[in-house]
Amino acid sequence: MIDVPTIGSSTKFELFYPRILILPFALLAIYFFIKDRYKLAFAIIGLAMNVHITTAFPVFLMFMLYFAVYYKKIGIKSIFKCAAIFIILSAPLIYWNLKYPNVSAAAPKDWLDIIAIKFNHPIM
Repeated sequence: MIDVPTIGSSTKFELFYPRILILPFALLAIYFFIKDRYKLAFAIIGLAMNVHITTAFPVFLMFMLYFAVYYKKIGIKSIFKCAAIFIILSAPLIYWNLKYPNVSAAAPKDWLDIIAIKFNHPIM
């Protein structure tokens, strides 16, 4: 279970990682947010939440932090419109979380033990 890099190993990913799919969309949402196209940015990040929440949610938090600081410049009405767009487009994820409330996002102890053994990090 020791990872030893080998010479000439493949750099092609053999598995599909949803975060690789979502990262360009998160960057696109940030681009539109910087260009003051807030509704489009929230629409993109709302859709991205349905695919990979751990990549999209920090971007959403960043947007909301900016809105909290500059709420006078942006306007409360615009903030509520953006939030509504986000909630509507991330509704499948919200519905799933409400339908299955016992599904935990916390890592199981066995998984943490495996990570601790693999990386042998003192923090574990």
